Amino acid sequence: MEYDKLLRQAEKAVMDLDAETLVGLYAPEFLFEDTASGDCVTNKSELREYFDRLFSLPDVSFTDVSFYAMGERAASQWTWCGSSLQSGEKYVV
Repeated sequence: MEYDKLLRQAEKAVMDLDAETLVGLYAPEFLFEDTASGDCVTNKSELREYFDRLFSLPDVSFTDVSFYAMGERAASQWTWCGSSLQSGEKYVV
């Protein structure tokens, strides 16, 4: 499968909040880093749990999603919106 096609599928999976498809696009050996939280994930079951938690937050949505090829690696950016679990207030990151 063409690399650009994989990246577009990943973008769609994030916008659709589709953890199963997103995790399925990862290579058997990978490193997922969330620099904001300090999470580093190297297995698909933990990655699925990470995205399941993220995608189930109140009012969560992702827009302006872009995945970029960087040699044999990829990076992503997006706008993340939702509501705080504690206060219920809306946020945009």
